[in-house]
Amino acid sequence: MLKATPESVAWGWLDPKEPPKLTIKSGDTVSVETLMHARDQVQPGISMEKIVELRKANPGGGPHSLTGPIYVEGASPAT
Repeated sequence: MLKATPESVAWGWLDPKEPPKLTIKSGDTVSVETLMHARDQVQPGISMEKIVELRKANPGGGPHSLTGPIYVEGASPAT
């Protein structure tokens, strides 16, 4: 289980230099928690002004909250 915490959730993209938040073996089953957009800052009722403010605070990144990365032992890049 990879829980969604401030340390395990990235906002907008996963940095390829970021160390793994979880290491698994090939074939393992994993449950992954996540947060709402912008690390739970976008909630029902949010104003458009706040959305614009959040978007400007994260240039180049989307609104998505991404949990990880997860390292798979023995995995290799696709060819």
